[in-house]
Amino acid sequence: MPTSDQDGAPTIVMFADNRTRAVLQLLRPGFRHCFAALQVGGAWVACDPLKDRIQLALVPRPGDFDLAAFYASQGHRVLVGRATGERPRAPALPSFLTCVAIVKRLLGIRAPNVLTPWQLHCHLLRCEPAGAWRPFAPADRATADSALDIEC
Repeated sequence: MPTSDQDGAPTIVMFADNRTRAVLQLLRPGFRHCFAALQVGGAWVACDPLKDRIQLALVPRPGDFDLAAFYASQGHRVLVGRATGERPRAPALPSFLTCVAIVKRLLGIRAPNVLTPWQLHCHLLRCEPAGAWRPFAPADRATADSALDIEC
């Protein structure tokens, strides 16, 4: 079965504490929004599903620039892994167009019970192949400790 160019591509998923919409206050702090970036060739393609549009950005990948570190420095929780490889091309179940639904589609994840950014975070760490996803640990140890202190 043919695969796309992004299958197995280095990928980062970011989780943010978006406080602009009242309904998001019901979600876990630090996990009120998610977005992803996939490495394609010599660049990253960042996909940020916003409430009124899907923002795509092509981020060149100079040798010394670490996109995961950049997002972590902005206060986001960051997971580092790879987009899934070959999966059966079964139709995806209908769902609301949320940031979680779009990130799951980008990653090739079929998990109908994963509806919130927190659930996606836990799913990536526990349910995808062992060790496929890991929290990004910045070089600064104090920041690294706070980035890894969550349990699903």
